[in-house]
Amino acid sequence: MSTAVPPSTEDTLYVDPSSAGCPTGSPFPERFCTLQGAINAARDGQRIEVAQGTYPELITIPRYPNAGFNQEVTITGAGIDATVLDGQNQGPVVSLGKYGHVSVSGVTIQNGTALEGGGIYTEGYLHLTNSRLTGNRAGEHGGALNSENDATTFIVDSLFDDNTAQWGGAVSSLYSYTDIKNSVLRDNIASDQGGALLIDNGAMVVASSTLADNLARDGGAIYQRASILNLSSSTLSGNQATRNGGALMVEDGAEALMRQNTLSGSKAADGAISVDLAGKAYIFGNTIAGNNSSGISFWDTPNVRIGSTLLADNTTGNCDVSIGSNLVGNLGFNLSTDESCDFFAATDQVVSD
Repeated sequence: MSTAVPPSTEDTLYVDPSSAGCPTGSPFPERFCTLQGAINAARDGQRIEVAQGTYPELITIPRYPNAGFNQEVTITGAGIDATVLDGQNQGPVVSLGKYGHVSVSGVTIQNGTALEGGGIYTEGYLHLTNSRLTGNRAGEHGGALNSENDATTFIVDSLFDDNTAQWGGAVSSLYSYTDIKNSVLRDNIASDQGGALLIDNGAMVVASSTLADNLARDGGAIYQRASILNLSSSTLSGNQATRNGGALMVEDGAEALMRQNTLSGSKAADGAISVDLAGKAYIFGNTIAGNNSSGISFWDTPNVRIGSTLLADNTTGNCDVSIGSNLVGNLGFNLSTDESCDFFAATDQVVSD
């Protein structure tokens, strides 16, 4: 009998395929050989603890997705280096329906494959902490995670790496709310838009996070349309767009509020930040420096406001302003190493070589 699983308690179910009786079934009523088996047995609000090991499973929550009732569970693994949910490229690793309410921590989710959401597909409520999603892919949205249809997703202290999709290499949020804090998204690829993140007709908060070395056609790190993004205290470095927005592309009426971020080392045909098609950007207290492009590029939109921001040493100029665009609302206290931004407030400084 395995010693990895502690004694059963009334509020907790345990998953350990090395328990006595597995794989056919554990003789203990609150111990299970598979995670799906524990989910199927779980009462609303129960906790499921998953022992270390690799679980080649495709998980569905709630257990009866079309029954019309909620299922709330907490799934806790032994750590990202210990508990691995492996989709074996057979489908999405976790499918969370609109009646599912799940908290997941301490797991790696890998090798998921789907049209939407290779690692996790969710229409419900998801709280993901201390986890890793790696090596997942989607034919369309969300290589690692796709949330849609009014889903709510919180991501904390997690790593998303080496995931691929057409839109949103790591995470895609469609008509949903997504909140990402203290997390790292790196080396993800979108063949079209949003190397790490795509936001379409929803809202997203990204705080105290790192987005690095992601790749897309537009929006090397982040692409948003008809949506709201609140990006703060984060680092976007080394991201690349083969066309527009090396770090961020904002278009089609989307609004980006950016505070206290550093954008560096990105590459694009236009700017590290690209604002187009009536997009809006509010840029306060950021450092936009050392990008292999312009720092900020905006086209046919008067909806860019900049204040207390450093723009320095971007290879094709700190600002790239098209006809029909202007800095409506220069809030002052900006520092630029060239005159391309046409800063005019008394508190602005232009320090050129």
